[in-house]
Amino acid sequence: MRRISWIAVLLTIGLPHVGTCGDGWAPQVTILPGTPTRAELLGEWFQSQMSTVEFANPNTGSFSDPSGERTNVRFFPDGSYKFGWLKQSSLYGCTMRLFGYKTGVYTLDASGLKLQDQEAALTSSDNCRPQWNYKKAVPLKSYRYEPHFGRTKYGVVLILRRPDGKDEVYERETGKSLLN
Repeated sequence: MRRISWIAVLLTIGLPHVGTCGDGWAPQVTILPGTPTRAELLGEWFQSQMSTVEFANPNTGSFSDPSGERTNVRFFPDGSYKFGWLKQSSLYGCTMRLFGYKTGVYTLDASGLKLQDQEAALTSSDNCRPQWNYKKAVPLKSYRYEPHFGRTKYGVVLILRRPDGKDEVYERETGKSLLN
């Protein structure tokens, strides 16, 4: 029987994949009129992508951990946010994980949504290369987005348009989170 790891659960909750509006794998997104209010932003949002390619050890029959990426952002009523990003890659029994975690404050006004980091860290773990295991602080940044809501065949999504015009698309989180 195939083993299911916690990471597989985290990466697959909420699939099908929601990514950027121009992403060929993502469902078609229709931008809705109006601008989200602060109350509508509250709660947690995610985007996820998982590889369907797996490695099975022919000698043991065991499967590798899944490969994929997941991003969660949670907006709190007090104007703070948490952001988590997990990327995992597995091949031939080796698994590399990167986990980024940020906290900060946000403002939403007529000029858009601004996120200002207050803490940020990156943790790396690799079961085949211990020298790649570390946790470090990363530079603090600020980000500005033009927020919108959109609709896919799966429901309402949050669209954060970056200054370069690219859209990040997030579904409402209803399951397990990277941020718990």
